[in-house]
Amino acid sequence: MSYQYTTGIQGIPHGRCALLVNNASGFTVYQVTSGRRFRLTSFIATNKSGDAVVDLYDAASGAAQAFGESGRPMLSVIVPAAKTVALDERVLGTMELDFISAVVAFTTVSGVWVRVGGVEF
Repeated sequence: MSYQYTTGIQGIPHGRCALLVNNASGFTVYQVTSGRRFRLTSFIATNKSGDAVVDLYDAASGAAQAFGESGRPMLSVIVPAAKTVALDERVLGTMELDFISAVVAFTTVSGVWVRVGGVEF
């Protein structure tokens, strides 16, 4: 099944979620199929504890640690304590965030739940 997004990308919709249980390491939220790209079209983060910053990087799952604080995040979102932040295609579509290997999330607070959605093409 193929879906035409308003960004003009035709591809296969995908989505994954992860609970970021440790703020010192990266978590692979979505692994991109080899030879394809994943365009981020939705992002949801729920934070149960103190204010958090969630950073998304494009990295191979085995090399996520190398992209810690030294790399430049593709997306950085502030999630207030006990709140949920949702970004949809109206916001993310203008950014054209394409991941080549994997969507890896880092957070400043443990216990943040993250969901990413998008299209592979």
